[in-house]
Amino acid sequence: MPETEVYFYQEDNGDIPFKEWLNIVSRMEKRAVQKCLAHIELLKKYGNELRRPHVDYLKEGIYELRFSYKRTPYRILYFFHGQNVVIISHGVKKEKEVLVGDIEKALQRKRKVEKYPKKYIFREKIDV
Repeated sequence: MPETEVYFYQEDNGDIPFKEWLNIVSRMEKRAVQKCLAHIELLKKYGNELRRPHVDYLKEGIYELRFSYKRTPYRILYFFHGQNVVIISHGVKKEKEVLVGDIEKALQRKRKVEKYPKKYIFREKIDV
């Protein structure tokens, strides 16, 4: 199985929501960022074959990459674009469940990427 390519959603103004979220997490819990990046590596390695407890399907092509650090559940919302490409929408600290608003935000981003992939996909490595 070829390694899955992982890219990031990019806003119209060039902001990368996942990078902004990761920088916030980094200021509070650097080790949580390390776990986050390790889980993204799992996603790269296994792609759509990665299963629970690492990932869960939410709805309409939106998935969550799941991990916890110090009893705090973190979630990274993503979707597939093509056969072996994942686009990371954004990350959240989870309460009891991922909020409907976060799922809707990921769905809106998925629709934008499907329509204008060159505009909304950030293909470079992000620095934390």
